[in-house]
Parts: sequence; C-alpha cells; structure tokens
Amino acid sequence: MPSFESSLFPEAARAREVFGGPVVAITGSNGKTTTKRMIGAILSRRGKILTAPYECAEAGCLARYMVHLGEPYWAAVFKVGATSLDGMKQAATLLQPDVAVVTNVGEAHMVRFGSVQQTAEAKAQLIANLRPEGTAVLNKDNEFTSQMGTVAESKGARAVKFGVSSRADVWAADIEHLGPDGTRFRVVSEIGDSVDLHMPIYSLGDVYNALAAVTVAQIVGVPSAAIKDALENDFSLPSGRGRLLDLGRIRLIDDTYDANPQSLVKTSATLVNFARYSRRLVMVLGEMDQVGENTAERHRMSGHYLAKMPIDVIVCVGDGARPLAEGATAGAGVHKAVLWFDSLEEASDVLRSLIRDGDTVLVEGSAKLNMATLIEDLVAHFADSRSAGTPAPTEPL
Repeated sequence: MPSFESSLFPEAARAREVFGGPVVAITGSNGKTTTKRMIGAILSRRGKILTAPYECAEAGCLARYMVHLGEPYWAAVFKVGATSLDGMKQAATLLQPDVAVVTNVGEAHMVRFGSVQQTAEAKAQLIANLRPEGTAVLNKDNEFTSQMGTVAESKGARAVKFGVSSRADVWAADIEHLGPDGTRFRVVSEIGDSVDLHMPIYSLGDVYNALAAVTVAQIVGVPSAAIKDALENDFSLPSGRGRLLDLGRIRLIDDTYDANPQSLVKTSATLVNFARYSRRLVMVLGEMDQVGENTAERHRMSGHYLAKMPIDVIVCVGDGARPLAEGATAGAGVHKAVLWFDSLEEASDVLRSLIRDGDTVLVEGSAKLNMATLIEDLVAHFADSRSAGTPAPTEPL
C-alpha cells in the first residue's frame, strides 16, 4: 500500500504544473539550510512564499507542502536532500524547479553515495529536471558544481555561476572578516546591480551562500535595495550552523549541526578570523560524520591540519575523535594545548574551568554525538556568570 506522502504525488504534481510563480530548489553537500534561509528572507520582501521545515528535504515530505502551491504564495523555496540517487531523482522530478541551486559538492555525503563523483551525479539530478527556461545557479569555484552547467545547457536552461573571483558571473569583492561584527563584502554581478553587504556571517562558506542567494534574487527580479535590506536585517544564521553567541565574558560559535573534513577547514578558518578580538581561540571537536572509508585516518589527517592552525586550545570529545586528537598532538607546537575526553560530561566539566574571559570558543561535531549539549552547558554557565568577569573585547587586541 502506498504511503500517505506518496499518495500526494499526483496532487503535488498538478499543483506544480499550474503554479505560475518561481519554484527555487537548493541542494549541495554543505550550506543548503543557510542558503534557503537567505533566499527566503529576500523573497519574502515581495510577498508570501511557500516553504517547508528545515528537516523536510525528500520527495515524500516535499509533496505535503507542494500541494499548497498557489494563492497566496508568489514563490516557493525548497531544500532538497536524499539518501539515494533514486530519491534525488524523485524529488527533482516532482519539483521541476525554475531555479536550481547547487551550493557545492564535497565529502559530506560519501557514505550515502559512495564517492564525491557519485554525490555530484545525485545532486545534478536537480539541474537535469529544470524547466526548459529555467536557470542553474552553480558554485564556480567547486569543480563538481561548475561542470553541471553543461547539464543545464543540454536541457535548454542557462547556467549562472557564483564565486569569489571575477571569473564568475556573480562574485564577491573586497571581503572583510570583522570578527564579531560579521563580514563585509561587495557583490558584483553580470546579471544585475552590485550590492554592498555587511552581514552577520562569519565564514567564507557563508559568503558563498549569500552569493547564491543574491543570484537567485536577481534572477527572479528582486531589487537590489530589497536584497540588501533583507540580508542585513531579516537574516540570521540557523542554530548549529555557525551562529555566534556573545555571552559577555566569552564568545561562542555554534557549529554543532554536522562535521566533516570539508566543514572543519571552513570552521577552523572562521575561528582564526576572531584572533584579533580574542585572548585565546578554543576549538572543541567531536567525531566527524559521513567521511567514507578510512575514518580513523581521515580524522588523524584533520588533526594534522588543525595542528598548523593558530588555535590555542583543541579539545576532542568521544572515542571517534581520538585519532583527531592524536593527529593534532603529533603536529602541535609547545604553545598549543590538545586535550581528549571520552564523554561530553567530562568535556563539559573541564571546559567550564578551562575557558577564560575573552576567549572565543567554537564547538563542532556530528549531530549523532549531540555536541549541542555542550553549547547549552556553556551558555548556562557563562550567561549565569555574565557580570562576574571581564567582557570579551569588541575591538582588536
């Protein structure tokens, strides 16, 4: 017997067929939720948009929301993720997007798809199911996404590429990472006006996400002033995806939604951007997920990478993160502390006394380890003692 969700497919397909507004779909290895949130903030400036909860990304769940395509919605924005190639095909066929965004393709889903190449093949299903007059919005600086332009062109669609150099159609210039004050940059576009942005984002990865969002907005005709106003005033990072928590005495960066070698490079660079505004940098890491074969060795190599970064304290949590600590210890200099704890409870007890006034602390790990509990514990501890110490610096030290 078909499930309730699959029984909605015909109704969802009919609603999609007659819907006259733009349907935007986002996929990728990283950044889907943040990019969707940015696009939603911008498009909401023009009217009501149809979307789905952040955990709704597969065909069965999407169908439950697609049946509502029509008045009062002028546009729809959906995130697409699936556990198999067939699942991606099913979701993409159902959506038939007018605008399809692929943020990047990396190692995040190798366990599901077998390799980065197979991951790219799955993500490309969204491009293959574009409407003929549709547009693919692709990361120019990622070799796997950039190559998807040929898929779009074979469907009679066009490809618009974003990146951080003028080789892209929409690119970021004059990027300034301002620590706790976010990031300032100019979006230069071949398809619309330039936009100067100062956003509450802290990583280069989120600059890419903003570029994708601006590109989508320009494709569907949102004015530059509305784009700027929405991204600067209506957008905030989702929980667990690089959000900054200023607790007065310390700053806490919550990146606990997921972790993989690709995201670890991004988040460590994010933390280093706070060096001028911090007394020490502390990185707390749990086991990485979706890393494919040779898990221990990949953790160890990530530890070697972190050992070379100007981070003062590295704290690893859980048995799966032990090779990460081993790699970091092997390459660490005398001024870097590397600690490993078997459990979240042990780590939390030590972190409350280890962290000092003025520190910036980034917490990252796979969702299955529930690293978010460390965020909760640290917020409770340092928020309760907010007035007891010296506030974290707001100007460069």
